[in-house]
Amino acid sequence: MKTNNQIDHLKKNIAKLSVIVTSGHFPDFRTVERDGESVVTTELTDSQMTAHASALIDHLKELQREIAS
Repeated sequence: MKTNNQIDHLKKNIAKLSVIVTSGHFPDFRTVERDGESVVTTELTDSQMTAHASALIDHLKELQREIAS
């Protein structure tokens, strides 16, 4: 069983991931190459969106297990 501090940290990660996944944007900027030009964006690529969604699901499952125990 996790400590209260670990559960709070898990909930904060879930909140951050939820915002990223539902908005499709990072909370900070990054530079990407588009048509040979550097562009500053916050948008996630498809693979980044998939990775963040998977992490969110994993965190939610972990929280569910903690609540059930």
